[in-house]
Amino acid sequence: MSFYKPGLRPKCSLLVFRGTYVLKKILGAVQRIAYPTRARTPKSPLHNRLVASAARKMNLTVDELPYRMLRISDGERLVYSTDFNFSFESLTGYWLCGNKHLTSALLRERGIPVPDFAVYQAKDLASAFSAFHSLRHPVVVKPCFGAGGQGITVGVATLQEFRRACYRAALTADPIIVEQMIPGRHWRVTLFDGQLVFACERLPACVVGDGRSSIEALVSRRNNAIAERGGFPSAYPIYVDEDTRAALRAQNMTPESVPAAGQRVVLKRICNAAVGGLTADITASLHDDYLDLARKAAAAMGARLAGVDIIGPDATRPIDDGRVFVNEVNTTPDLLLNNFDVSGSGDATVSVGRLLRMVFAAGPNATLSCIGDAQRRHDGRHRPEPIGAPARVEDSTARVLG
Repeated sequence: MSFYKPGLRPKCSLLVFRGTYVLKKILGAVQRIAYPTRARTPKSPLHNRLVASAARKMNLTVDELPYRMLRISDGERLVYSTDFNFSFESLTGYWLCGNKHLTSALLRERGIPVPDFAVYQAKDLASAFSAFHSLRHPVVVKPCFGAGGQGITVGVATLQEFRRACYRAALTADPIIVEQMIPGRHWRVTLFDGQLVFACERLPACVVGDGRSSIEALVSRRNNAIAERGGFPSAYPIYVDEDTRAALRAQNMTPESVPAAGQRVVLKRICNAAVGGLTADITASLHDDYLDLARKAAAAMGARLAGVDIIGPDATRPIDDGRVFVNEVNTTPDLLLNNFDVSGSGDATVSVGRLLRMVFAAGPNATLSCIGDAQRRHDGRHRPEPIGAPARVEDSTARVLG
């Protein structure tokens, strides 16, 4: 939905946006009251099914609890999971990485290269519009909160596009962040406690022409032909939306265009699997320079499980110039990405199994608790000593001084 029309003056357009923004907030509050559990349910049951499948292949015990919560145990330790959220992650990591503004600011503070950025409140988008000509174009406009590519517009080069992108982002979440658009390829490096789980190149959604079918028909055929690998889809569906039309306009095409046989048509301006993008696995060939950069970014954000998004020319070669940037750090990375490998040989259960082996090998600190310790606390065999008990104080003092 566009709030900027050529014949509508900017002030009127801004008023329309503000009215829509307030209405959206009111409707959101009503929805949270009417459906209090909706926000806590997983976005996709596929995520839980993937984690459960990988755990059972490792002979781990998996209990499916209410509210789509999984409890995974090796008999001594356990971890909870829902929708790629794991109980070993700290709330601090979730909070910091869930805020794109905080992520960029903290990474820059630690000397990690990030794109130049500016942040604007939805109630003061006029300031963003006034500052547009001082920005380095093109830019990327994002909501500071959100996932799956929602509300993101890339390649913004004109004021009219910028207004539309800001309205779209602000209606997704407030505030918005405007970043300099960095040319390069997009890479995802997924780590647990600094150990490499998997790495891949993120590719935009596309179709290949046959010389007869329109792009709309090719998209429909592609969606209907999505195959399963190991019981899980090999791609998410592609939907023809405003971002698709913008990507096609850049190629002088429309959804009704008929591309030539063998012609590759890019359908999205963002490289995100949630909107139909694919991946190319590079786990075995990831260069140590990119791995070290991802480790530094994850450590800076305090994230144990981290999907680090990097923009750079080639993640299989050394970083030899200043063209490599960290874009985001995700504490709930999409673990299905290996299933979307363009080679057709990817298996997400393998990468999730690798993650679970790392988690349980890390010991009790990696999981929510040790089952034995919890049982001792409950059956009374382990009770804390009263604070200030004289015998304990004397014993402790003797040990320290002796």
